[in-house]
Amino acid sequence: VLPSAENDGGYITQIATQLFGDNRAGIVVKDKSKLEAMTTVDGEQLRERQSGDKANEWDYEKVTLVKTKDGIKQASELKDTDMVETSDGIKKWGDVKTTNTIKAETVYRTNPDKQLVIEDGQDRSGNSALEDYKIRISKDDIVASGIKHLFTNGMFNDHDTAVYNQQTQQGGANAVLNYNQQHGVVGDLIEDLQDHMSINGADILVEAVTLGHAEGAVDGIGNLGTGGARQTGNLIEQMTTIREGDLTIGAHSQGTMMTQNGLDQRQKNISNLVQDHTDANFLVQYSGAPVNHEIAEEKITEIYGGEQALMERKNVDEVSDVFRSQVAPEDFVGSVLGYQSAGINNSENLGVNMRESTLSVGRLFGFGGSSTHSYYGCIIGCGEENFTPKKDFYFNPNALDGSNQSPMDNYYINNFAERNSDGNIKMDNGKPVMTINMDLLPKNNQENTINNQIILDTTRSK
Repeated sequence: VLPSAENDGGYITQIATQLFGDNRAGIVVKDKSKLEAMTTVDGEQLRERQSGDKANEWDYEKVTLVKTKDGIKQASELKDTDMVETSDGIKKWGDVKTTNTIKAETVYRTNPDKQLVIEDGQDRSGNSALEDYKIRISKDDIVASGIKHLFTNGMFNDHDTAVYNQQTQQGGANAVLNYNQQHGVVGDLIEDLQDHMSINGADILVEAVTLGHAEGAVDGIGNLGTGGARQTGNLIEQMTTIREGDLTIGAHSQGTMMTQNGLDQRQKNISNLVQDHTDANFLVQYSGAPVNHEIAEEKITEIYGGEQALMERKNVDEVSDVFRSQVAPEDFVGSVLGYQSAGINNSENLGVNMRESTLSVGRLFGFGGSSTHSYYGCIIGCGEENFTPKKDFYFNPNALDGSNQSPMDNYYINNFAERNSDGNIKMDNGKPVMTINMDLLPKNNQENTINNQIILDTTRSK
């Protein structure tokens, strides 16, 4: 509630945030050369961070982000006694920091304190005093970089967590990060309420007024969303224009509501771009979304010009080939707030899923086990190759069969199975002992072949 540097002003800035938004765009890449090749619209090369630099003196930095027992931390800030997550369970940092078993991402990112501005000319609108905190590049730099991924993070995320989630949920792809800043519990919840009501409230009202005879979602309801949603829509439209419809969008939790409302606000122009470029792949992934997958499926189908136009696209047989929403078992946000079941684009056994997720709501806050809402994998348009796994599989470049994909069950086993003291998965009658209810997943998930070897989700560059 109280304003601080950690919550970017807290509740005191909330009115302006609700109306105008304060999302901060940036770039995240694996390959340093992508940033080295960029110049500002003034012709200056981007400057890598050096020791002793002030906050406004550098443009990008290298950082290794580690998944610890207490969230995402920078490797440079960890102590040897800190507990981190590895493919063999929770270990002390000092014992594993030189191995490739830790769950970590090494990237180059633009200065989190600076706003990325993609422009055609040398526009200097806005407060001139803030120019030192802007990185102005041209759309040609985005084209030359090959960046075709965009990601919006969820609530309560610091920049480190947002970057980590972008990497894991988009398969390590280079991306523009639409950083949704945190404003403390009260501020973020107010934003959530407005965007959630914008998506769901208008439909409910229309259903009530028309006595249930309304057909489809209500177009334009996204305009009732937050300023952050408007910023998100503008950035999606800009990136769709630059990439000529060839864009992969990822979003997690609160970010999915900003994305959904943003798509609704800018639907006409985005739809025209996607339909004008019939060879383009406009893909969307939601993770832990408080947005029902059927509402999102309808919006994406409309963007493609309708169901028939969608099915006429190359390599598209159903809407799940261009849009996928994943919900983990016992994820309260995705299941209860999004009215969805565990799995991908799934509503099977919804009542049971909502009940079990409600009983497990404490996991969101670290009570009763690790949260199933916090971290997800990639399930569509993954990595620089834009690889899409089979439905109910996730992107796994370390798959032993070389297919780059593994059944979703493996992901949950790797992350939510109990471990023996030696780090191996605890087994009971030949089955992993799980901390989550795997029966909430759809039957086709459970019928996939499950192998019990450890599969690394991410590796750290030594």
